[in-house]
Amino acid sequence: LSSVREMQFHLGIDVGSTSTKAVMLGKDGKAYAGFYTYTLGQPLKAVQALFEAIDHLAVKTGNSFQFLSCGTTGSARNFITGSVGADRDYDEITAHARAAYELNPLTDTIIEIGGQDAKFTRMKDGRKAPFAVDTASS
Repeated sequence: LSSVREMQFHLGIDVGSTSTKAVMLGKDGKAYAGFYTYTLGQPLKAVQALFEAIDHLAVKTGNSFQFLSCGTTGSARNFITGSVGADRDYDEITAHARAAYELNPLTDTIIEIGGQDAKFTRMKDGRKAPFAVDTASS
């Protein structure tokens, strides 16, 4: 008889216009596993594919996964939050700011190139800071 070990995680899902990602974080905040797939205009199918990969990992490792919380971000976050019963959804700027701060508390600028747009964010003390953008008019 093999004993199944129950492992606890927090799950993050980023449902973008081009790709969909998920990360399983341990209670210590460290990444245990990450998953990636193309969205292909079907965010629910993309998230289902990630859940299938998570199930496959559980079977492969002989473990049982319990999710303590789930957060979503990305262009389809509102739709997916309800579909998967997530605890919270975060706009991408907030998610990027939090991640950048966790990686380096001195981060003051984020430039993100996404599938549909690009974003520039100024930060102060781990939060979005107000800034002005000059635009050229013709």
